[in-house]
Amino acid sequence: AKQHHWHPFKQYWQPPDEEPPPEWMYNEIYSLPTFVKADHKLQEPLRESGCDLPQVIAAIMLWSDATHVAQFGQAKLWPIYLYLGNISKYAHCKPSEHTGHQAAYLPTVK
Repeated sequence: AKQHHWHPFKQYWQPPDEEPPPEWMYNEIYSLPTFVKADHKLQEPLRESGCDLPQVIAAIMLWSDATHVAQFGQAKLWPIYLYLGNISKYAHCKPSEHTGHQAAYLPTVK
């Protein structure tokens, strides 16, 4: 759970020797403007009601690609993989992190 980002945050970059305001960098799902707004919308009613239980958004990403299931013939499946967008894209690239989960298998229809 060390790699999970349950609450979004903003990252800024200031070009060297420039006066304009810093640029908002969004390179992960949890740093996108829509994710920040959605989290703010979720937290606002809790502040008003006095609830102190944590409320988070789970960014679920689904991915699929055909795979052959036999050495001979045309048998294929479409596995559905589930990834949590609250984890950095750099962790998703490492198979040793086990961040992808097989959620379903869809057979092909002829």
